Amino acid sequence: MNITISKTSLILAASLTFLAACDNIAEEDRYLEYDRPPVERNIVIFEFTGQTCRNCPDGASAVHNILESKGEQVFAVNLHPENTTYTRPLGNIRLTSPEASFLYDYYQPQGFPAACINGAAPNSNPLLWGGFTNEALAMPAPASLELTTEYNESSRELTIHYNTTFDVYSAYEILLQLYIVEDGIVGMQQSMNGLIRDYVHNHVLRTTAFKDWGLTLGDTFAVHQQISGEVSLTLDDSWVADNCSVVGCLIKESDKTFLQTNGADITSDANNAE
Repeated sequence: MNITISKTSLILAASLTFLAACDNIAEEDRYLEYDRPPVERNIVIFEFTGQTCRNCPDGASAVHNILESKGEQVFAVNLHPENTTYTRPLGNIRLTSPEASFLYDYYQPQGFPAACINGAAPNSNPLLWGGFTNEALAMPAPASLELTTEYNESSRELTIHYNTTFDVYSAYEILLQLYIVEDGIVGMQQSMNGLIRDYVHNHVLRTTAFKDWGLTLGDTFAVHQQISGEVSLTLDDSWVADNCSVVGCLIKESDKTFLQTNGADITSDANNAE
């Protein structure tokens, strides 16, 4: 006598056997705890620079090399503070901002160029910046940070959506700051070889979404806790929106340690519709 057993019958039988076996496992042994992979840390480099600083192109080159080697783990914000020896304007472009001046007053770099790697004290030797970057990337991150943007080309209104998820319990005040930066600004720049008339200025801080160090998210955060929100601002008419992006940072309020960073491009509604 021939007996035909379908694949469905075999699967059903195997499933019943598996379920029966599960009944023999003690309830306390059915759920096993495991270590979650740590959140990947991203960092930000604040670079103090200026159009009349002859050594600043070397600093920009060092930051560019770091960004190229680290992919999307490192973000740059170039700071052109107002009323310094190195940031006098050249030509018809304006790169300085009050927001850059606020950070200059806090960090007080002794010379230009200078880099603050993830909020550390400013350093004026570009040869050391790569090593400081590796050290900062090796530190654990307590939370993740995700950013998305919506931009209305006609009104020039930018809306930034943020979401942060905490990976560990944190009992200290944390701030969120969103830095608007612009690439591809062509203008003059002094260098050790003389005046460069068509120098490309990148990562230039234009403004921030919140005043000073940023928006307070709270002072106690549970594991897996999520905090989401949005903020809107209007881009200045002189900024090229498609060359702008957002760099978001979670900052520990007490010592201004940078805990996590991420970024998002800004694209017009016309580009989004394609």
